[in-house]
Amino acid sequence: MWWLRITRKRELVSATLQETNERLDSFFNSTVDAINITTVDSEVLYVNPAFEKMYGWTRDELIGRKLPIIPARLREEEDRMRVSLLHGKVVQNWETQFVRKDGSFLDVNVSVSPLRDADGRITGFAAITRDETERKSLENRFKIIAENSSDLIRLVSTDGLVQYASPAHESLLGYDPEELMGKPFDINIHPEDVAGVRASFEEMMAEPRTYVLEYRKLQKDGGAPVYIEAHCDPFFDEDGRLLQYVVVSRDVSERKRYEEKLEELAYVDTLTGVANRRAFYRLLGEAFNDARADGTDLPRVGSGAVTRAGHAVPARRFALFFLDLDRFKWVNDTMGHDVGDELLKQFIARVQAVLPEDASLCRLGGDEFAIIYSWTESEAAVGNVTQPDSKNRSLKLTYRENKNKIDELAGEIIQGLQDPWSIGDHTFTTTCSIGISLFPEEGEDQKTLMMHADYALYQAKAEGRNLYRYYGDGRGLGKGQSV
Repeated sequence: MWWLRITRKRELVSATLQETNERLDSFFNSTVDAINITTVDSEVLYVNPAFEKMYGWTRDELIGRKLPIIPARLREEEDRMRVSLLHGKVVQNWETQFVRKDGSFLDVNVSVSPLRDADGRITGFAAITRDETERKSLENRFKIIAENSSDLIRLVSTDGLVQYASPAHESLLGYDPEELMGKPFDINIHPEDVAGVRASFEEMMAEPRTYVLEYRKLQKDGGAPVYIEAHCDPFFDEDGRLLQYVVVSRDVSERKRYEEKLEELAYVDTLTGVANRRAFYRLLGEAFNDARADGTDLPRVGSGAVTRAGHAVPARRFALFFLDLDRFKWVNDTMGHDVGDELLKQFIARVQAVLPEDASLCRLGGDEFAIIYSWTESEAAVGNVTQPDSKNRSLKLTYRENKNKIDELAGEIIQGLQDPWSIGDHTFTTTCSIGISLFPEEGEDQKTLMMHADYALYQAKAEGRNLYRYYGDGRGLGKGQSV
């Protein structure tokens, strides 16, 4: 029965070989890459259909003949490669140009392997050729665009290295493109922007798509950083694997300066040049944050002494002034809005002349203005007078010790408005009234503090104008002054 087992084994091997040949034939006939097999003397033994299509010769025209696709200028290079192949080495990814039947040249990527017989002797070569014409064309067009563009163009690999940098890097940033090749993509990004851009790069690797980033690049000579807008587009191979990112960056420094100017103007009153209502709310919020930064909630009445060590009293304090020009409507109605506008400008100038550095003047609208006056409280300024607020928390009335400086500022503002105004052909006198509330005694939130300052302003006007009043005046905590 041994002969039966041998027969079955031969049949199995034969079937396996036949199946393998069929698979190879299927691959050779369906692949888009050109495949040819030659002897060691370059006589053609086999070409697949893709080879015929790529080069224009038919199988019958090629079999038994010398391989005709190598142009004369490559003969020496071909001979060197043949020697290498005869020593058993493999030629991989040889990028060159081969010739077609019609005489045109084709950009190709070629890999060649030696073929051996049963005894291990090299009897021929097998070559796989990929048509790179389209890719080369795209590369050439990319190069032409990149070298003539004022935009910064880079190719960045998946490991974050610069594979290509366009000439514009030198004209805009002072870097020779060769200096950037092979370097990390963030080599000249502003230090404050590096972390954000690196995080974006990690996201780009995890989820390839188009990204638009804004950040600053440094100039080689230390000049002002350049704001850029970078459009990052992923580039994939035929199998859908991410190869690199094409990054096209444009200098948007001028636009950023314009945007910053617009942002600045959004917080400036166009008539007087001081901070507007929008800026007032931001400044008031900052004053609250600063005042609370070193303090905690004030303790309940009866919970014990309030001390600086316990942070019961904020180290930063401020007063809110509301100002309103007296008889401003009369000026507008009798002398015209041009005179009224000029009065507002001159009013601003007089007030700013007496404002300390830690006071901010804002125009809320019309003839309504506000001042936020902040100071840092010393240990010695902390008093022992307490009073319960609406939530039964003890408020230290420390503004008694600071009342002199608040009185002094309010008095100087009113005094500075006593001289007559001379605008155009008109000379007249008008003053202002001021309402004052203090944090935290007269309001621990913006709404309450503003409401109380407005109430104090109402009291100042009701009592005859040209004076200032504290909201606390109604609780017997000290009167404001008139001139």
